[in-house]
Amino acid sequence: QEISLKTVNDLRLDANGEPQCFFIAAYQRGYRWSPLQVTQLLDDIREFTKRRNPQPEEFYCLQPLVLKALKDGGYEVVDGQQRLTTLLLILRHFNERLALKYQQQLYALAYETRQNLMEFLKNPSKSLAESNVDFFHLGQAIKVIEQWFTEKESEVEEIKSALLNK
Repeated sequence: QEISLKTVNDLRLDANGEPQCFFIAAYQRGYRWSPLQVTQLLDDIREFTKRRNPQPEEFYCLQPLVLKALKDGGYEVVDGQQRLTTLLLILRHFNERLALKYQQQLYALAYETRQNLMEFLKNPSKSLAESNVDFFHLGQAIKVIEQWFTEKESEVEEIKSALLNK
C-alpha cells in the first residue's frame, strides 16, 4: 500500500506518456452527482485560488481516491469514482476551450458495466442524455460546468492552473 499526493495533472498520463486508464468495476454505482455537488466542487476550487497570501507550497486537497494497481497497467477505482468522473468532465471543458492542437490528453475511464459511457463523454447529446440515467446525470454535470465557467470567464486560467497543478 502506498499513499501519495498527486496533482490532477499527474493523473492524466501513465509513465509512458499514454492516457492513464481507470477501471470502474461493476460494483460501483453509476454517476449520480447532482448539479449542486458539481457547483460545490468548482466553488471550492475557486475559493482556493482566492485565498489571501498564498504560499507556493500550498495545495488544494480533494477527498482521496482509493486505487488498486492492475497487473496489466492502470488502476481499479475502489473509491472516488464520482470525483474522478467530475474531474474528467472539468478537464474536457478546458480542452473544449482550446484549439485542437493545444488540447491535452486526458485519462480514460473504463466501465465494466457501462461500455458506452466514454462514447457519450466524447460526444454528449441531449437525446442520448435522455436515454439513460447515467447519461442524464453526466449531461447535467456538463451543463453546470459550462455555465459555471461562462460566469467566471476571467478566472478560467487561474482556476485551471490551480486544479491541474496545486
